[in-house]
Amino acid sequence: MPLWMYEAGLLERVMDWVRGEVIIGSGYPYVIETADQTAVLQAEDRQIFFRILQDWAEAAQLNLRFSRKMVSKVRRR
Repeated sequence: MPLWMYEAGLLERVMDWVRGEVIIGSGYPYVIETADQTAVLQAEDRQIFFRILQDWAEAAQLNLRFSRKMVSKVRRR
């Protein structure tokens, strides 16, 4: 939760919204579940994203490694 929400006195209001979403979503916030179901990244777009990420990591001299789980998920989609 961002500090600015707390400082603005919004913490309880936001927590009530999240609690309501969890109830509606049967244990998981409904809006997040719905967004996850509708957010589809096509294989070509995914490959472009990973290439950009790898290029950026190389330019920033970061040792970027993908987990086995992530690589497996990418291959299955």
